[in-house]
Amino acid sequence: MVAVALPRSTDLVVALLAVLKAGAAFLFVDLAYPARRIAHLLEDSAAALVVTDGESAASLPVREPVLVDSPALDGEPAQDLEIALAADHPAYVVYTSGSTGTPKGVMVTHGGLANLLAFYREEAIATAERTRGPRRCRMALTASLSFDTSVVGLLWQASGHELHLIGDDTRRDPAAMARYMERCGIDALDVMPSYAEELIQQGMLDPARTPPAVLMTGAETVGEKLWTRIREAEGIIVYNIYGQTETTVDSLFWTSDESDRPLVGRPIPGVDVFVLDQDLRLVPPKVIGELYVAGAQLARGYMNRPALTAERFVANPFRAGQRMYRTGDLVRWTDDGALEFLGRADDQVKIRGFRVELGEVEAALARHEG
Repeated sequence: MVAVALPRSTDLVVALLAVLKAGAAFLFVDLAYPARRIAHLLEDSAAALVVTDGESAASLPVREPVLVDSPALDGEPAQDLEIALAADHPAYVVYTSGSTGTPKGVMVTHGGLANLLAFYREEAIATAERTRGPRRCRMALTASLSFDTSVVGLLWQASGHELHLIGDDTRRDPAAMARYMERCGIDALDVMPSYAEELIQQGMLDPARTPPAVLMTGAETVGEKLWTRIREAEGIIVYNIYGQTETTVDSLFWTSDESDRPLVGRPIPGVDVFVLDQDLRLVPPKVIGELYVAGAQLARGYMNRPALTAERFVANPFRAGQRMYRTGDLVRWTDDGALEFLGRADDQVKIRGFRVELGEVEAALARHEG
């Protein structure tokens, strides 16, 4: 496990790719996190190395970090290591909100990441390539690197396209982001629906502008007004993409040319989905049930949390010897053979796309003297 604690920069992207190429797993540490949370991430993950820079190192509880700006690294020859990796080896760990008040680390595998890459190459990336022709496409990465959807930007780069790592001042200002997109000719964008609405207000779909060929959205429910507005625009396809950290970012998708209302859609290749009742029996179409996800993109589980892993990653009654992840999401099949999202089966909520367990809030309040 290699913790990467760097500002939003070229060095950050290089470090993440280098960790993967070396056969290790990365843990991104957001330097804006409270010191207590950073300390927990480093201790719980038992990171063998912490990669940072000289300025950031002073704020980290680490004795001997690897400094990317150290003169000692100048002139070091690059090595093309031959690493024996299996599909179930971890590629990265993301810590998500925990219902008991303690963040839990999800271990995502190289096999899951490879399957996700194959999906993007066949769908969103292929769509952008057909629309834009033979030139390299420009993919804008606006998400925080602590948000696992940021991995999608690395997949576009791994496919030979140009990654624009958008700086904090620009990505947090929709007007500035809309100007950047027009100036640089951004071809692909992955943002939450609420952010897409802000960009539309800033003129992203104006007839005088060239919109991105592909808009990927998710992490929140897509409103019908937004869906209709994008369907009416020329030269842009929206992918409504659904998934969890535990299923390697994305597991379902639906496109704007498939229906006049937003659905979470159908499973991506290599992923199995089941809509079940409380006794793990399949429910018929139009009947509400809980969504379970299985297949190539299942995470290994939660780091150092075997009981919680067993609770959420349960035996698959339809595939002997396999597991499935209990999402906690309520869905139903439509007549078109697509899935419609209907809410949660528990107390988890989403705020600006981030999962928040109310139990974690409750635990923090219970510790407070007031």
